[in-house]
Amino acid sequence: IGVTGYLGFGSDTDGNVLNGFPDAYLPANVARGLLSCTMLFVYPMESFVARHALVVVLFSGRSAKEGDDHAVLARTMRRIAVTFALYALALIPAIAFDDLGDVLALTGALGGSA
Repeated sequence: IGVTGYLGFGSDTDGNVLNGFPDAYLPANVARGLLSCTMLFVYPMESFVARHALVVVLFSGRSAKEGDDHAVLARTMRRIAVTFALYALALIPAIAFDDLGDVLALTGALGGSA
């Protein structure tokens, strides 16, 4: 996708190739809608994995280390707090950055330094 986007738009290529198309262009809008549907269904699965990892790191004990999240998250307020914290950590960068290129650069810098 990146090569075809660059060939189509040249040096005007955005971090998100779909941003190069006009708002009224139907195929691009269909692609945007399908991408939104993908994110709608992927986010809960990724959030579940991140919550499990956070539970293992934050809460010590045998049940957390063995994968029994229910024992650790049985308290409703604890479950809400962990889930809300993860949601906020995902939402804040989404609101702060207008360009996907900035997010990818930050992710690459953090991932490359680990």
